[in-house]
Amino acid sequence: MQHVADFHCDCEKTGELAVEMLHANRLLMEKYNAFRYSVNVAHRTRPYSEFLYPAWQIPYEAARAEDAPQKQRQKIIDAETAVVKRLQELVGTPDNSDELVALRTAITGLRDLFAEKLHYPRPDLSKDS
Repeated sequence: MQHVADFHCDCEKTGELAVEMLHANRLLMEKYNAFRYSVNVAHRTRPYSEFLYPAWQIPYEAARAEDAPQKQRQKIIDAETAVVKRLQELVGTPDNSDELVALRTAITGLRDLFAEKLHYPRPDLSKDS
């Protein structure tokens, strides 16, 4: 039986091994987080080729998919700008009812994003001014 006093520890090698293990763990976590993010985004957005109205739908979906608060604010503003620009383009043009329905849905979604993610107050749309 070996006694504690007889036990020899090469502390330098143990420390190096611990550093290597920490590094490997960090790399593994980075890969896991990247994978988790890609799966998360894949479920919340569609490929660009599936958009009927890519000029405003792509920025809208990017705003919905963004999780970083510092980036999300700008993406929401970009999506809002694209939606308003498209609405201005459609003024006076006939037969765009499908896109107008989609734009209305996007406006509601953007309003919800502003309220939920950026803590802006929700407008009370039930009141007649």
